[in-house]
Amino acid sequence: MPPILPTLSAVLKDKTPTYLVVLHMEPDHAGSIARLIEKYPTIQIVSNQKAFQMMEQFFEGLDIQGRAHFVKEGDVLSLGEHSLTFVMAPMVHWPEVMVAYENSQKVLFSADAFGKFGALD
Repeated sequence: MPPILPTLSAVLKDKTPTYLVVLHMEPDHAGSIARLIEKYPTIQIVSNQKAFQMMEQFFEGLDIQGRAHFVKEGDVLSLGEHSLTFVMAPMVHWPEVMVAYENSQKVLFSADAFGKFGALD
């Protein structure tokens, strides 16, 4: 089991997540998607068309039928008191990258847009 799943299970306790929002498909960021689906079979996956195509390529036999929630530029996902607005950012890092903005808290979930791989000095 990937290390994230025991930690996530400990935080969630008996709760089941409703959504998994996938902003970026690079394997070191998205490698646990299949295991999350296995552990939480009712979870809905929120992402864009290109990311779903990549999921099918990366995870052989991944069943996303009935759980895929496709979003595109400007779509809003209401989460009760919070909502996410999706903005496509292709080739900021990879071709499927998008970001999500939560307006009430003014939080940008930036995928890997501002990542850094080394020091300048």
